[in-house]
Amino acid sequence: MKAALQRIATIALAFVLSLPGTAAEIVLPQNRTAFFTAEPIEIAVADLDDNEKVLVELKPQDKVAMAVSFQVKGDGGTVCLSLSAGSLAPGQYDVFLGGVKQRQTITVSRGVHSSTFYVSQTINERQLEESAGNFAVSNAFSFGILDQGRASENLRRMSPGMQAQDRLIGADVPSLIYMYYTGYVLHKPWGVNKSWAAEHMTEAMRLFNFHVAQRLRRFGPNILSVGTIDEPGLSWGETPAGDSASGYPAWDEALWYEARGWRFANDPASRPDDDWLKYAAIRTSILGEQNTVAKKDLQQVWPDVVFSTDLYAPHAMMDGTDPWNQTVNDIPSTHVFLDWGGGKLSVIGGMYLEKAHDPTAKVAHAMNGQLFGKRVPQPQMRYAYHLMLNSMMAAGLRSNWWLNFGGMTAEDLTAVNEPAQRLGPLFIEMSPSDHDTALLWSFTEIAMRLKDITRKEATKKTGEQIKLMVADMPENAVSDKGELDINAYSVGTNYKSQVLNMHQALNRAGYPAHIVHERLLPQGILKNYKTLVIIGQTFDMPDDVQEAIDQFVAGGGKLVVDDTTTVEFPDAVTAQADLKDAGYRWNLGFVLKEDQFKTKRDASYAQTNHFMDSFARNVVPEIKEAMAKTGSQPVIRADTTWLGCERHVAGEGEMHLVINAHEQLPTLADDAQYYIYNYAPYETTVRLNRIAPGRVVYAIEGLDWSRVTPVAGPNEPQTLRFEPGEMKVFLVAPRRPEGIDLSLATAGHSLRVMATLKNLKMPWPFTLRVTDPAGEEIIRIHRATGDDGLYQETLPIGANALAGDYSVETHSSVADLKALSTIRIVPSGPTPQPVPSVRVFDGEAIKDFLAGKPQIIIALAAEEYRSLATDLAHSLRSKGIAVTVKPESVAWHKAAYPRVWDPYFDVYSPEPKDRSLDDREVKRRATIETIGYNHHRLQDESGNEVAGRWDEPGSLLTVTGRGCVIEAGGRLDAYEAGCKLYVDDRRRGEAVNGKPTKTKATPDVRARWGRPWHSLQHHVGGHHLVPQLPEAYRADEHLILLGDSRTSELVRAVQGSELLLQVADEKYPGPRGKALVSFVWSPFAVEKNVILIAATDAEGLRAGTDRLVDIVR
Repeated sequence: MKAALQRIATIALAFVLSLPGTAAEIVLPQNRTAFFTAEPIEIAVADLDDNEKVLVELKPQDKVAMAVSFQVKGDGGTVCLSLSAGSLAPGQYDVFLGGVKQRQTITVSRGVHSSTFYVSQTINERQLEESAGNFAVSNAFSFGILDQGRASENLRRMSPGMQAQDRLIGADVPSLIYMYYTGYVLHKPWGVNKSWAAEHMTEAMRLFNFHVAQRLRRFGPNILSVGTIDEPGLSWGETPAGDSASGYPAWDEALWYEARGWRFANDPASRPDDDWLKYAAIRTSILGEQNTVAKKDLQQVWPDVVFSTDLYAPHAMMDGTDPWNQTVNDIPSTHVFLDWGGGKLSVIGGMYLEKAHDPTAKVAHAMNGQLFGKRVPQPQMRYAYHLMLNSMMAAGLRSNWWLNFGGMTAEDLTAVNEPAQRLGPLFIEMSPSDHDTALLWSFTEIAMRLKDITRKEATKKTGEQIKLMVADMPENAVSDKGELDINAYSVGTNYKSQVLNMHQALNRAGYPAHIVHERLLPQGILKNYKTLVIIGQTFDMPDDVQEAIDQFVAGGGKLVVDDTTTVEFPDAVTAQADLKDAGYRWNLGFVLKEDQFKTKRDASYAQTNHFMDSFARNVVPEIKEAMAKTGSQPVIRADTTWLGCERHVAGEGEMHLVINAHEQLPTLADDAQYYIYNYAPYETTVRLNRIAPGRVVYAIEGLDWSRVTPVAGPNEPQTLRFEPGEMKVFLVAPRRPEGIDLSLATAGHSLRVMATLKNLKMPWPFTLRVTDPAGEEIIRIHRATGDDGLYQETLPIGANALAGDYSVETHSSVADLKALSTIRIVPSGPTPQPVPSVRVFDGEAIKDFLAGKPQIIIALAAEEYRSLATDLAHSLRSKGIAVTVKPESVAWHKAAYPRVWDPYFDVYSPEPKDRSLDDREVKRRATIETIGYNHHRLQDESGNEVAGRWDEPGSLLTVTGRGCVIEAGGRLDAYEAGCKLYVDDRRRGEAVNGKPTKTKATPDVRARWGRPWHSLQHHVGGHHLVPQLPEAYRADEHLILLGDSRTSELVRAVQGSELLLQVADEKYPGPRGKALVSFVWSPFAVEKNVILIAATDAEGLRAGTDRLVDIVR
């Protein structure tokens, strides 16, 4: 992979690169340099005379495949041929035309992933291989082909965004992608104060949805998933006291709430409880609804895309979070941040909470490394990473990327990631199901707890804090009580901490438990369990939830509650588990100053995982006592509080997991500090409690899972010795496997492999190797059989691969199962096929669109095509479609920016008296007026233009004309004429005589202060949505466009935006009746589509319009 990336980095990005003086040129119509073997690859030759012949050759650089050559016969224009899927074996190919080596290089990758379990880190893709990462995390940034701030006419190159995806295919590295913005705090699209539910925000997001889908679908086989944004949350609204706080709606979201039946107010907690719960339900559905729209938009363009977007932090309900929002995801996706009140074993409960809508689902996850405290040295840091990944896998993990990994070298990451790649496919095929214990996540409870803090926020002035006294202080604190600043986050965290500490206590007691969202109860989920655990319930459940609980109890189910639950549940078992205010108690220890403890050592203890998990560890005996009174059965029995456990099932098999979370604090002097992680080896006696008699069990042990042994007497107690952070995997089968049957067949230009586990139907891990006729290993992958004991996969080989015997070997270290088979493959060599003169892309979408009889404008840019446009309009009208022909110039206008606005911004009005500059030097005097987005006109006293930036230090600027709009640093300020600005040494504008007024960004205010864009840019995830292709152009009607980027402004905008699968220029598709007919979803306005007939001459346009008419039903 690394070598491939290094080679790809040298590939020129201009695709039409013939040598000076040659007549013919190679064109790559798909505008890519990297492809998968399973994709068709098109090669065009431009400028060939009629009947002129030239030889095209593709020569592999590494000689592992045969060269491919074919003759092209000219037609006086451009001839395009397509190599069908499977034509080229993996490798890099030099391109020759007429015996002359071209500067283009084509890279072909196999597209077979090293493992079905994905691990990665936020790292340059060049470094992934050396740290055993097997996918990349990407952003939908920097698209569009620009030249000096406008759409380019030179289309045979890629934007940085397209280059990134092309490189990943060349390196055979799949990726997951976020669309809008990625950061780390208070994430909203395009700025921390933006409103998710504002109408102009919805429009901007939907344009992005459609555009990202059209750009990325060509890379679809390499994209694991697409999501909207990392760590999303709603903005804070204004309180009645004038402050801002989590949980308050922004004024520009009023229509959203009222459309869903809630009368808008900026003091929602002042109303009755039922109204508050309605508000909370609507507020927490905003992220889910907007992401549902995003998923629908993406899949309208790209039906096969997997939607998986980060939806995290259930405790931050007033920021709009709720585990139920995960229902939008094809793969649930989240971050469970550790070290904030929970050690590494707590990630099991954290992940179950995040997928409380579907406890058996697998999660796409991002995990943080060490967030605070002095850097933990090795090998302790590596132990912590092992334990984190093991706990995630136990909870049900699809993929993980390490958000930050300070202190971890590539060697350290490999030690953690490689075993997971190897054994992970077994976990993928198994399911964390068949649990008999559930723990309730009560939406009602957390919402009602948050009502009180939200009510208090209504009267709190800016800068004030709401205080809470906590009597249970950490051990060895100087005082016996402490005071906490609390807010919506800490109140929500306190409830979450109760739930997660109870889950961890159950787990350490030997009872793996699902966490179930209360909305699942009326759907009948409790039929799957014997015990329902309820903690901290102080508010009555909704009627349908309570009815489901009553039916569960009537059917023989058992309830376990804790002593902080005040709601009456008759016949419930009460666990005397002291988990009251566990979140507050931990947080107090975290925020106390060092001098509030007896020693420096004591102060550091309050920030260790050892302390964070002590709340759960300390109540394990009480949990065991309570659970013994239920019908639930523990997975393990052990006289310890240091082990975690899980149980996964599939087919006839089971997988029992035992996790070492033991920590051993070192002996330290009073003035020394503990590290946050103190994981240690452990030895204890364990009985695997839920293994049926007669079962065959294999133990997979070690931090690298390299030791595999059959377990004698699996039902008996056994002494287990653990490495720090180790998870022992016990694979349970009803009988011993007799081996693996391996069968091979050819399918097209691929190798079809089928492996069947003899006499068992269950998942089984193995490694598969393929060697070619030269004895070179060309494939090594980690896989597992499915729940039916069967594995099958088609592995691309290529029509020009080496002829001879290909060997396939499978080996499983579990029971030492081996199989070897050989098949002779004699590739036939690829045969390129000509493509039609008129190409139609997304023909079905065009047909469906026109079947709806939309009103369409043919936007005429070139007068020479008027008769053609008139004929097309007549033909379409004859088929019942309302079409008019208008000049292109009246069909569009520049969009105004900012595109999305904060609910409020400051507008400065001039005051009669200037404030003192305090002897600061005035180096330049000028007037300033904003005449375009981020484009200002500066003039001197004589009215002459002043060169340079507006923010030159020492400038004193007087605002004139329509005013000045400054957008910088995540905020926007507007200045009316007469205001003066002084620019300081840090290039910040300071109002010398301006008084700010907090102003609502209403539609008329946005129209007053918005400006048309002056130059186009690339969106790179900043606080502001910049003018970019194609949405910087605004057209409010469906359009048909004719021509190419030289003849039409809108065609140039569409083609430069990289939305199209192929684009037209003077070389391709060429003259003489050749054209590209394409459908474009919402390029300039939401649900206003474009049909583009792209050609460079009237003959091609005529052929294209005729083809369009033929498509109409």
